[in-house]
Amino acid sequence: MGSPIQTAYTDDSIAAGAQFNASGVFQGNKTIRVCAIVTDPDGVADIQGVYTDVYYPTGIAVGDSHVKLPTQDGSTTAGCGVLMQEDTLTKLSKTDGINLFCNQVQQLNNNLPTFNPSYNYSDICKADGELMKETAYVACTNKVISYEDPAGSYKVTAVAQDASSLTGTLDNSFDYLPVTAFQTDFTSINYGNVKLNTHKIINGDLTWGGSLATVRTWAIPDLICKLRKMTWAWARPAEIGTLL
Repeated sequence: MGSPIQTAYTDDSIAAGAQFNASGVFQGNKTIRVCAIVTDPDGVADIQGVYTDVYYPTGIAVGDSHVKLPTQDGSTTAGCGVLMQEDTLTKLSKTDGINLFCNQVQQLNNNLPTFNPSYNYSDICKADGELMKETAYVACTNKVISYEDPAGSYKVTAVAQDASSLTGTLDNSFDYLPVTAFQTDFTSINYGNVKLNTHKIINGDLTWGGSLATVRTWAIPDLICKLRKMTWAWARPAEIGTLL
């Protein structure tokens, strides 16, 4: 199950950098846009490829039941700062690149990108700037984050490679924001007769839609449900967490 693509110039916070909310929906993954602006002293025709390497948050593990998306093939494991995957970016047209970066990003969300110290909005967007002269271009790709991926800061390294296999890199990051979400397959629980000061256990199960009650959670931090001072048993939730 997917979710609408996050437009390339928006995120879910007014803070600097990129922050994205998870869907909060079971199997509802998050699709974001990752973009970079690249240039080459020998001309943009010398650029052979633009890529981004995305890494899981450091210091955050995933459980044994975590299932990676098929595209998340950068490492055999997940979590704890390992490479999630490498994506290839596609060059935008001159018009689309200028509209995205100089109109939408600069005018509507100007604290979103990270700049190489040698560049700023003026260098890139002015009338005789890099994009107008076509000495640089914008490249983008869609990236899907699983509803089970952990919340935290995901490092993104943009890599441009030229015909001589020389590379230039720039690091950025995005935050996949915590969310608390749960779902039940019941609307009420029949406790039957109860006795004062006597603990009564109502069994549930792990079968969704079965005859016994089930609560499934996908939350960061862990979710424990309480109702009228009666504590519900809980299963370990799948971690959920949330560039340009």
